[in-house]
Amino acid sequence: MKASELREMSAEALEKEVESRKRELLDIRCQVSLGEDIRPHQLKTLRREIARINTVLTEKEANVSGDVK
Repeated sequence: MKASELREMSAEALEKEVESRKRELLDIRCQVSLGEDIRPHQLKTLRREIARINTVLTEKEANVSGDVK
């Protein structure tokens, strides 16, 4: 997802999205440990998506508290 799409979502929806992505990341890591074939770029992509969502969440919290720079 793009950051602009994420900014339109509510904080609750973003938190659910982070949980979902973390669960996917855990599943992929389990597949790796079991020796299953995976697409290596999935790990990188999921980590970046989680970071992007967390960044948008932090921006939303800063806007609510009035700490916008």
